Amino acid sequence: MRAMYEQGASLEGVGDKFGYTAGTVRKHLLIFGVVMRDTHGRVRAEPHGFGQEIKTS
Repeated sequence: MRAMYEQGASLEGVGDKFGYTAGTVRKHLLIFGVVMRDTHGRVRAEPHGFGQEIKTS
C-alpha cells in the first residue's frame, strides 16, 4: 500500500486494489508516518494531524 501511494496512486486506487476504503488506507498510512498529499497531489509538510501543537489559553 505504502509503495503504491508514494508512487502516486490515489487513496481510492490503493483501496480498490486491496479491498479497503480510501479512509481505511489513509488511516493506516498515517499510522506508519506516510506524508499525505493534498487534493491537488502536492505533498503536505507533515502527516495531517501529527506534530501540531494544541494551543490553550
